[in-house]
Amino acid sequence: MQTEPLLLLEFFFTNFIILGGTAFVAFFVVSDSLKMSRRKIYLGTFVFTLAYACLSTLFFMFELRGLPAPLQVLFYVHPAFAVVGGAVLYLKFVDADRGKLFFILLLLAHCAFFCFDIARSTYWGPDIEGGGDAQTIALLIAFVVLYPLFAWILRRLWRDIRDMENVKWLRLCLLPLMFIALSFLLRNVFAFELAVWFLRPTVVLVVDICALVTYYMLVSALRRAQETARVEADLRSLNDNLSLQAGRMDELTAHIEEVKILRHDLRHHLLTLAEMLDAHHDAEARAYIAEVRREMPERVAQPLCKNYVADAIVGRCLSVAGQRGIAARAALSIPQEPGISHSDMGIVLGNLMENALEACERQAQGERYIHIEAKMADGRLMIQVENSAQAAVRQGAHFLSSKRPGVGLGLRSVTAIAEKYGGLAQFDSEDGLFRAQVLLFPAAANSAIQTA
Repeated sequence: MQTEPLLLLEFFFTNFIILGGTAFVAFFVVSDSLKMSRRKIYLGTFVFTLAYACLSTLFFMFELRGLPAPLQVLFYVHPAFAVVGGAVLYLKFVDADRGKLFFILLLLAHCAFFCFDIARSTYWGPDIEGGGDAQTIALLIAFVVLYPLFAWILRRLWRDIRDMENVKWLRLCLLPLMFIALSFLLRNVFAFELAVWFLRPTVVLVVDICALVTYYMLVSALRRAQETARVEADLRSLNDNLSLQAGRMDELTAHIEEVKILRHDLRHHLLTLAEMLDAHHDAEARAYIAEVRREMPERVAQPLCKNYVADAIVGRCLSVAGQRGIAARAALSIPQEPGISHSDMGIVLGNLMENALEACERQAQGERYIHIEAKMADGRLMIQVENSAQAAVRQGAHFLSSKRPGVGLGLRSVTAIAEKYGGLAQFDSEDGLFRAQVLLFPAAANSAIQTA
């Protein structure tokens, strides 16, 4: 039988390793979203874990010595305070949506329970809470072996969860909460007969495995749904761009026909003017010229740039803006082949133009305007769109859509294409002005394709 000092030492190291490992995995999973350096985070985690292990060992000593009931109660309730305090610090030091973080914490908690159940199942003895070297060794082995695997899996899940929008994560937290409650009930309430005592941890372990598989499948399904929504948004944008290009081509075709007619009629006008001038009918000639000028159509719209996709989309936007009483101007200097695919160019400019037009239409008062500049310089394409707008609504670093609940898919598509070309997309809103800035490096995407 172990002496009290050995029991306390064993209890201390067991708590320190389990809590410290859990805290380390929790911060490792979201290490790309920390508000301070990893060194400070891990140092603080070490101090917090050490303090908890010492306090927990102190309460355990009170329990062994049979001290007053109030102190014994603390032995059973102090882990709850440690969990709540650790969760609050976790939410404070990680820069991410709290619903997502709470979901990850619940998954990690279930992973910890899974390690406990693995230890119970592999030991094939009484409940692990009963103490003993064999139980402790089985528990520590389960944590040391399984926690690296859980850390890798949760990190992959976090990368998918981090970029997901328009998901009610707090509602989804009910799923791991129900599984944890079911595992607790099977472990502590619905006890089996003594003759089949070894079945209880096995059943609980099966429930844990089903829960972990369910979590993974849930996140995978959400990721596919997000990807599908983004593809559908891109397809809608491409269809809109095709409509804009078709409208632009109709305008250019109509102007070309008008020019042909003007060139055909010009010879007759010149002959008529020559006869009037030869007869010294200057007044009649001036009147004839004025009448011809009144009947001439408006100036043929010149291409905005050599890239026909940009010319079609922006040109059509300027035409629509003019029809709706919106002051719009554009300065484009984009070559015919800028190194960016036509579909990507269409998605970026189409979404930016569509958002600008819709923002101006929603504007109740004040001047409405759209200014777009785009130029190719030093192997990079720079696009900036400024438009008047009412105050935009944010959710964290994202702007909410005005057409549907949640974050706008158009701006997310623009950001995704900017990242594809090794650039960036920045969106700002202040004092009735919305500004979108996009920087693309065509060479980055081309080199990535060659490398692949």
